[in-house]
Amino acid sequence: ELKKNPKLAGKVTVQFTIGTVGRVTSAKITVNSTGSSAVGNCIKQRISMWRFPRPQGGDVTVAYPFVFTASK
Repeated sequence: ELKKNPKLAGKVTVQFTIGTVGRVTSAKITVNSTGSSAVGNCIKQRISMWRFPRPQGGDVTVAYPFVFTASK
């Protein structure tokens, strides 16, 4: 996406749930101010493949912001 728009910047916040075995069971974009749905979808797709230690006490839901700024 940077090749299409070298000034691409903004924040993508993804809310995702880590299931009892440590795998991401769901993910959704809650904020995307980059103007590029492709950037948000790429991040969401990658997060869906992440693995975590098994959470104690059941599923855990996390909202994590990714902030992008154009380099100089």
